[in-house]
Amino acid sequence: MKKLPQVPIENIITRNALAFARNPLLFFESNRSKFGDVYDSNLSPFFGMYVFCKPEYVKHFLIDNAKNYTKSYAYG
Repeated sequence: MKKLPQVPIENIITRNALAFARNPLLFFESNRSKFGDVYDSNLSPFFGMYVFCKPEYVKHFLIDNAKNYTKSYAYG
């Protein structure tokens, strides 16, 4: 299986979380231009958060094949 690109983890608490808190849309847009349409955001050292930027990817995971994927408890 191909490994997804990751936002660098070295300053996860300070740099990534602060950038996200200041401007979430800019955080995701800038990472999309660096890492592509699918990447691990590395917003937390405790859990992964994968970002899918194309609507057809979201539809695949959340609607068409939802039973094949585990989602967090936070996902309704």
